[in-house]
Amino acid sequence: MNIAESVPKMVWFSSAATHDHILLGKLKLSSNTINVLDKHHNNHKTFNEFSKTNTGFVTRIKYNTVYDIAQENIIDERIHCGDEKTKLLS
Repeated sequence: MNIAESVPKMVWFSSAATHDHILLGKLKLSSNTINVLDKHHNNHKTFNEFSKTNTGFVTRIKYNTVYDIAQENIIDERIHCGDEKTKLLS
């Protein structure tokens, strides 16, 4: 999805039986991209490839995942989120 537009740039539809790794192979890894992955996707090899190329990704982690916080970023509550009320506060 281009941040300046309100429609997705690319969407792939597949059957529920199609595994994510088949579609992930088609991605062009770029530091200008944020990939949103299915909540059940848990492939550390893929996450490592994203990290090596500075490609952004968002997914939910499994409840039993062990991790360390490397850096904590504070985000202002008034940051633009598309909400009309928030826009008025900015």
